[in-house]
Amino acid sequence: MRQRNNTRRMRQRNNTRRMRQRNNTRRMRQRNNTRRMRQRNNTRRMRQRNNNTRRMRQRNNTRRMRQRNNTRRMRQRNNNTRRMRQRNNNTRRMRQRNNTRRMRQRNNTRRMRQRNNTRRMRQRNNTRRMRQRNNTRRMRQRNNTRRMRQRNNTRRMRQRNNTRRMRQRNNTRRMRQRNNTRRMRQRNNTRRMRQRNNTRRMRQRNNTPGE
Repeated sequence: MRQRNNTRRMRQRNNTRRMRQRNNTRRMRQRNNTRRMRQRNNTRRMRQRNNNTRRMRQRNNTRRMRQRNNTRRMRQRNNNTRRMRQRNNNTRRMRQRNNTRRMRQRNNTRRMRQRNNTRRMRQRNNTRRMRQRNNTRRMRQRNNTRRMRQRNNTRRMRQRNNTRRMRQRNNTRRMRQRNNTRRMRQRNNTRRMRQRNNTRRMRQRNNTPGE
């Protein structure tokens, strides 16, 4: 049994050694593979860099040349455009100034119109109020004059009626006096006539013979 166990242990140890060795070889292979891949990648990168630098240099040179040419053209254009821009800017400024002046004038005219309209409306309202006041005053005066006329008319009518009554009274008095005088005259006349007649009779009586 001991021998068996020993053999087992030995086998296990050997197996573990083999596994370790295998694992170590795998790791070494992996490391080597990674080194190779890194080297390959590095060479690729360097090649790419070199190629890229060449291309970039060429591109930069062409760019510089293009830029120089472009700068020349742009300078010419800019000089021309500056002149045109200055002209255009001057015209724009003048137009803007003129437009602002016109707008200011328009706004000023609007404000003046509004002010004038408000003044006119105020004047109209004031004239309306004054007319209304004057109309009310006139109506009051008319009413007052009507009342005064009515009062005066009533006074006149009363005076007229009073004068009529007084005249009638006076006329009746006069008529009574006239009638009284007539009656008195008639009475006196009748008395006189009676006296005359009596005297005549008495004379006749006295003048009759045989008495």
